[in-house]
Formats: sequence, structure tokens, C-alpha cells
Amino acid sequence: MKSYKYVLFVGLLMMLLLTSACSSTRGPGVDRQFLTSLDNKLLFASGLERTTPFPSPAPGISHDDVLKTVHAYPMALYLVKFQDGFQPQLLLDVIDDQSVSWQSAMSADLSFDGDQMAMVAAVRNGTEEICVMKIDSGEWQQITHNSWIKQDPTWSPDGTRIAFSARAKDTNGDGAIDEKDAIEIYTINIDGSNLQQITFNGGHSTDPRWSPNGEWMVYRLRTKREQVHIDGLYLLHLKTGENRELVAGGGIAAPVSWSPDSRFIALAAASGNKEKLWFGTDIYVQDVETGARIKLTDSHQYTPYRSWESGGIHLSNPVWSPDGEAIAFAWTWNDWNKHAVFVMSHDGSRLSQLTDWSECSQIPLSWRP
Repeated sequence: MKSYKYVLFVGLLMMLLLTSACSSTRGPGVDRQFLTSLDNKLLFASGLERTTPFPSPAPGISHDDVLKTVHAYPMALYLVKFQDGFQPQLLLDVIDDQSVSWQSAMSADLSFDGDQMAMVAAVRNGTEEICVMKIDSGEWQQITHNSWIKQDPTWSPDGTRIAFSARAKDTNGDGAIDEKDAIEIYTINIDGSNLQQITFNGGHSTDPRWSPNGEWMVYRLRTKREQVHIDGLYLLHLKTGENRELVAGGGIAAPVSWSPDSRFIALAAASGNKEKLWFGTDIYVQDVETGARIKLTDSHQYTPYRSWESGGIHLSNPVWSPDGEAIAFAWTWNDWNKHAVFVMSHDGSRLSQLTDWSECSQIPLSWRP
């Protein structure tokens, strides 16, 4: 009987511990002193929780169908100015501006001076082009003029050029330019001149990011080997053409972010253990020269109990602050479908929540002075 009571007591104790852990706060709190000390300006994309359908659905589509689409895909772009109380300022509402898709909003980029934003937008002839918007005036300028399938625009440090990924050629010979063709990286002057192809990999070269010293381009390359897609991070020297692998073997969630001194890259990489029934992604910093990598976050400590199938916690899209003192990133709880933007010190300390939890994605994009 004593043995039975002991087992019952232990069982009840374990249930109480699990209940307490699973009902705990989903992540750290808000360090207002830390946040107000940070540099302006952080650009992030956020889903919109709308309950109103488009006013005029297309023929054959009901208002209910459109409403579901609005809930599933709309995004908006916000600018956070930390020293002004870090209240997000709405820059662009993708629902109101039909020229910008949610995919385009999630790959927008601020110029290094913080005055302009580059993104992909639909123009009057029906093509999607690289465009630039001035932050203060909202004035738009079209940069590219072709029918290529473009994505991932990113600024050069001096603000004179933009790099982007594009499907520009029929690389498989089937007479069409589509998802079966290669994606390469191009650069172009902001006046639309001097368009150049800079990668020739034959796979999918995406998510370019210009180093702050202007010498390197880091990008993701997806290749196919024996019917398996392999992702890696590569470094391209823009003067010599040197193209070397930085991270091999997959498990990297692009895009990545350079430190202001161009010595390190912040990235999100898979973490967890299937046998221990938890999984997620964490934020790391990697030395570009030596390849040494340091883990800054530990999503497992906020995962008291997760099954492998539930998805765990995913920390992604790191963005370095202009002074190198902080890193912003996206935090996603797959179990509850909750998203927020968090900020931490460059060494992983002072972890602080920036935006409220939302059922819509919240993705930091770039951080400028």
C-alpha cells in the first residue's frame, strides 16, 4: 500500500510540474530600457488581421472565399523607430496597394541610409519589377523593365546598386521560363542601367545580401543531387569572382544578416533532437573567415514538452543592428500559430519581445541608422 501511495504521489507531482511548465509565459518579457537604447530604423513585415473582404470580388468568387484569402495572405510593412518609443509606423498596406504581393512585402529591404526601400511590385504592363520607394515622400521609382521573374532585392552599401534573384532564361530548353529554370543573381544601378549577372551556378541562387564593406555577396544556393535538394550558403567576392561555400549540408533558414564590420553573419539553423521529442531553429553567429559558429539562443528552454510532429519553436530571419550591438529576429510558436519580433544583444543576452503576439507572420527585414 505504501508503494502504491508513493507512485500515486510521484504521478500527481509530475502532472503538476508539466501543467505549470506548459502554462508558463511564451518567451521572455519586454526590456524597455534596452529597446529605447537601440538605433533607428527596423523594417519588418507583418500579416494583417482583417475581417473585411475586398469590395468587389471577381466573378464566380464569393465574398467568403475572398475573406479567407485576405486572412491567409495579406501583409503590411512597418518601420520601428526605437528612440521614438518603438511604436510601429505603417509604411505600406499590401491590401490597399494591390501592386505589391505578400511575397514581395516579405523580401523588401531598406537602403543603408534608411531613406529608401526596395521591393518587387506589379506595374501597369502586368510584369513584376524591382521598384524603390522613398520613405519620407512615398514616391515610387521603377528600376527594372523586363519580364523576368524577380525576388529578393537588396541594396549595395553605397546606395547606387541593387542586387536581386531572377529567373531570366529558359535554362532547361522547354521553351518557357518557369519554376523548372535556374535562378541567378543580378545587380543593377538604381537608374536602371548596367544590369549584370553575377552568379552562374545553374541551380537556385537566392536571398543575396551585400556585405557592409561592399566586397562580398552572401547567398543561398539550392542544387539537386540524386533527386534530393541540397541547400548551402555561399560567399561571392564581387571583384575577384571568388565563389566559396560558407555553410554546407542544409539546415539553414535564409536569409542571413551581416554584422556591420563584415566579419560575421547571423543565421538561423535547425536545432533539436528527434529522439528527445523536440525540434526548432535557433539563432547563430558565424565567423566568415574561420567558419566558427556560436549559438546565441536556446529555444529548447521555452519548450517544456513538444512532440516532434508539433513543430516546436522556430527563431528565424535575424537582422543585425547598424551599430552591431543587437540582433532582431522572428519568433514562431507552431503549436499555437503565434508570431512576434524579438530583439537581443549581439551576445544573446537581454532577450526582449518587441511586438505583440499575433496569429499572422511577423518578419524583420532590415535595420538601418
